[in-house]
Amino acid sequence: MSSRRKFFLEWLVIGVYIGIVLLLVVAVRLLDLMGVLSYQTSLALLLVLNVVLATGFFYVIKEVFSPQAYRQARVIGLPATAQVLDLVDTGWQHRRSKRLKAFHSSRREYRLYVRVHHPQMSVYEATFFAFLLQADVPQKSAIVNIKIHPQQPRVIILAEPARG
Repeated sequence: MSSRRKFFLEWLVIGVYIGIVLLLVVAVRLLDLMGVLSYQTSLALLLVLNVVLATGFFYVIKEVFSPQAYRQARVIGLPATAQVLDLVDTGWQHRRSKRLKAFHSSRREYRLYVRVHHPQMSVYEATFFAFLLQADVPQKSAIVNIKIHPQQPRVIILAEPARG
């Protein structure tokens, strides 16, 4: 996807989200003015609908803008194993909110250089990136379960998603 098209789609999705939020506000306010709902009930309904809408919005953003080959590998990927030859912490982090201490976890991005073993393919070496919790980081020479894209064997993802 070209960067111009991606930019357009990002703003289109944001515009649709803002439009839906405005429609929700107007609809709930009208219900309040007509006396169908009390102010507190309409406010609570608006909050719940916005949370549902925001969750759906971020799911769509994640699905639309992740590369198609990786989305396909997640769904139709061939299960295989890989021996970790090397792994390097890239320094990138995916942090959760610091205000929610009970749910605080920090995933770091790792570059994994692996030797891929699949029964229907010859053994080959590849590199891929994954965000992992510290507890999930494999050791060198460990065997990990992966999925390989059927038509693009260089597209690799971890079979088990990172926890957290």
